[in-house]
Amino acid sequence: MLRTLYDWPASLIPSKGIARFVSTVEEGRVSRRVFENDAAIPGGRVQMSMEFAYWQRTVDIEAVSWLTSKLRGNIFRVPIPPSVQVARNADLGLASTDYLAGIPFDGDVFFDEGVGFDFEPTLDTIGTALEGTTSVVIDETRWPGLLRYGKWIGIGFGAYHIADLDRSGSTVTVEIEPPLRRDVAAGEFVSLRPSLICQARDASSFASMFEPADLIQPGSLVLTEVIDERFL
Repeated sequence: MLRTLYDWPASLIPSKGIARFVSTVEEGRVSRRVFENDAAIPGGRVQMSMEFAYWQRTVDIEAVSWLTSKLRGNIFRVPIPPSVQVARNADLGLASTDYLAGIPFDGDVFFDEGVGFDFEPTLDTIGTALEGTTSVVIDETRWPGLLRYGKWIGIGFGAYHIADLDRSGSTVTVEIEPPLRRDVAAGEFVSLRPSLICQARDASSFASMFEPADLIQPGSLVLTEVIDERFL
């Protein structure tokens, strides 16, 4: 059965978060073929961990109740949390309020409703790269100097960690992990604020009880990359 893809509610921003590349195989990961099995994916998967502060009525806390039920078994598109891992406002010269609104996804992107940021800063690929390879050439003209090792970028629906790079003017050869999930053509967008298509490892860890005055502190959450042919 095909699982539904949901957008992570833009109002629910973690207090702490980190995306990391996990090269080992762990029980319960999601493969191209079936869900919740032990099948390995070449090169490993991306994993994201998040912790949350107390939320009050000023945040859409009904979304917490919705997530508590929807997290189990469903797929989510979750922005990598605002941090040094992605392009920040200081890098782009934006006001801090611009960082928290929704991305208007358009063009060739499958979803249009947007989540995570006011807009999506992008670069462009140069040349082609094949599925399973770990190198892609990017034109940095639009946002010079923002590709740095340790950052995360997005190509298509995939999120990739910059392991190394070689810069020659505005042309940057980037070594990424995990390997590319599909073939990449010249002129594709490279997001500087990527999202991860993922599934909760233990949805029950997020569940928490509402307190008086509409207070709640959700539990921590670990999300693992989903490889689904619909979202590459």
